Amino acid sequence: MNWPDAILRWALWAYFSATAIYPFMALDFLRRWRREKPAHALAGEELPPITLLRPLKAGVPALREKLSALVGAMRLDDQLLLGVDGGKEEESAGAELQAAFPERDILVVTCVVSVLSDLRNSPAGRLFAAWQNCCAFPSRGFSP
Repeated sequence: MNWPDAILRWALWAYFSATAIYPFMALDFLRRWRREKPAHALAGEELPPITLLRPLKAGVPALREKLSALVGAMRLDDQLLLGVDGGKEEESAGAELQAAFPERDILVVTCVVSVLSDLRNSPAGRLFAAWQNCCAFPSRGFSP
């Protein structure tokens, strides 16, 4: 047997051995991972509240139902920040959402034309405008 044949046989043996052993290693890893407890369960404390930033665009079918489902999925101490264009249906939907869920922290921010007026109609532009407007509301717990 010459050297190239020996190297090829060794490489093929190593490849097929690893292929045969890998499923068992993966199964063992999966079992160990499933037995682990999540980090927040180990600490015994609640997760901190979050702020959901949601730009609203025109023409979304069943917008009120979708927003109600979003609020229903939130925890009680989470905050919802809605960025809307002023004077449109989305602003009235946000106001109705605030009235329907008074115990929730829901803030409707009207986006104004800014330096980024070309981005105003994009979701990123609405979020940026909402961030600019929210800097005036530090009592809401939102800070840049």
